Parts: sequence; C-alpha cells; structure tokens
Amino acid sequence: MSPKILIMKKVSITLILSFLIMGCAGGGGSTQNAPDSVKPGEPALVKLDLSVWGSGGLIKDRYTDVAFYYRLVGEPNYKILKSNPIPVIFTGDQEKFNGMYESYTFTIPPYSKGTTGDIEYYFEMKLDGHLNRIDGIKKIKVNEGEKIRFEEFTAIINPNDKKCNLDNECVLFQPDCEDCKFDTINKEMLLKYNEAKTDYCSINKPKTMCDSVFIGKLRCINNKCTIE
Repeated sequence: MSPKILIMKKVSITLILSFLIMGCAGGGGSTQNAPDSVKPGEPALVKLDLSVWGSGGLIKDRYTDVAFYYRLVGEPNYKILKSNPIPVIFTGDQEKFNGMYESYTFTIPPYSKGTTGDIEYYFEMKLDGHLNRIDGIKKIKVNEGEKIRFEEFTAIINPNDKKCNLDNECVLFQPDCEDCKFDTINKEMLLKYNEAKTDYCSINKPKTMCDSVFIGKLRCINNKCTIE
C-alpha cells in the first residue's frame, strides 16, 4: 500500500469550501475521527480538525459557532454539544502550517446499560460568517461488543484485534490466567482483553502462576501484530 493511500484512509474525509470574500480566494477543510462502536455506560469521543487555506488569513476566529449534533437513530430530536478550539502546533518543517489548523473534541455522554442502536451525527459551523454543515463519516454503534471467549483458562484472540499498520500499535498480552503465555494485540484492544481476563480469572482461579519473562520483539508484519 502506498503512503498516499494510507494517509487518505486515516484522514477519512476532507471537505473543501471555496468562496470569494472581498476579492480574496480561500477556503477550509476538515477531517474527522470517531470510534466504530461504544459500549453502554461509556462515553464516545469524536474529534473534528478544521483548517483554512488560500489568502483569507490565519484560522483564529474565522470558524465560529462550531457545534456537534447527535442522536440515537429513531430518536425524534438531536442533542447538541459545543467545544472550544484547540490550535494544532507544528514543529520542524511543518511550522509553516501553524495558525492554519484547529481541533475540536466532543464527548457523547454514556448511554444507559442495555441501550443498543446507532448514533448518527453532524457538525455545523460558520467560516468567515458563512454557515456550513459537515455530515458524520459513520454511524457509531452502541452495543456490548463481542465477548471474549476462553478455553482452558486462555483468552481466544480475535484475528481482527491483531490488525495494525505500525510496530508501535502492537502491545504484549498474556492471554492465560497463569501468565505463562505471551501474545500480541493492537494496543486499542488491550483494555478490553485485560478486563475480560480479570473477570474470567477471578472466577476461574489458576492453581499455579508463572514468573515468566518476555524475550522477543513485537512487530507489525503484513498488517498483523506478531511476535518475533
């Protein structure tokens, strides 16, 4: 996969707004980051990065009234959240982009236990006084998620939970209650597996424990977390 394609996957969406103001051409762009799913009882964090380009000037005070609207599909009305801008500070060769980017984060409050469905959302803001709307890149599923299975006191790791792009996305995990075995998973899945292991092993207590030491390297090979 080429670096260009990889970058586009991470960015997810870019919106270009072009206009002519007082003879100066300019516009803005956006990228989003939102989880695929969230468990009932847990908040969901959605991030919006905004940028400007052209001769319209720096970004400060150009985006106003930035708001986040969300609801569970089927609910009659959207709820609204607002956030203050956080400037993106670049270093090195990227310093030329300073003052052209802002980030906004929105935290969807937890839904009550037992809630299932999809969260739909969109953003509204003004750029230089012009009202704009940006639709969400996905619906966020609300569910308990797939439960982790155990066999012979050992967690069965879903291959999807080993997916990666870089080595530093992989972390060490001991899947068995005895702490004798070593495996590796994507770091975003570590909390889920640790919680499942704690719950399972507190009921199915091992008779012995290993004082094991890991010797090896964690690598992302062919988009899969691997121990070498």
